[in-house]
Amino acid sequence: MIGSPQEVTPLNLTEPIISQYFETLNEENFPATAKLFAIDGTLTPPFESPIKGREAIATYLQQEAKGMKLSLLQETLETTETGHIQAKIKGKVTTSLFTSM
Repeated sequence: MIGSPQEVTPLNLTEPIISQYFETLNEENFPATAKLFAIDGTLTPPFESPIKGREAIATYLQQEAKGMKLSLLQETLETTETGHIQAKIKGKVTTSLFTSM
């Protein structure tokens, strides 16, 4: 049975890995960010093809995420039918080029 979404504030994160994701990205520690993914995990950037594998994710972030600052606004967690936790994240990104929500 799919669980109901759980709203979480940035000060009350239930999934520490999400907090680590934001911390390592903001520190520009992209190898550490990539290690948060499964070995064959996938990062799906907006408007781009998925990036698969830790090494490819680290390389992509090194090229595309330098200078970005991310803020978590909302974390919604759902339990899937297979028992996995699916997280939906809403955040804010600031770069030298633009700010977006």
